Amino acid sequence: MLLLVLVALLIYFPAYWLTWVIVVGGIFISIDAILRGWFPKLLLNVTIILGLITAAILVLDFWRFIVSLGLLVLVINISRENLRELWSH
Repeated sequence: MLLLVLVALLIYFPAYWLTWVIVVGGIFISIDAILRGWFPKLLLNVTIILGLITAAILVLDFWRFIVSLGLLVLVINISRENLRELWSH
């Protein structure tokens, strides 16, 4: 039945084919997980995967800021060590 729904969606709304395939595939996986008794583990894994994807998107969007912040921390650390060495003599 679910495959017929997918075919109907692909026929009537072909522009969103990737969305429909992902949604129907997710429904298939969810039903299988419920019947096998590992639905909570599936939810945990999906949450972890979505979190990793979100982290990757944030790193890609803010890579300049991350590099700048890392360099700033490095400069402050080196300057602090140099000042400590100068003041110790």
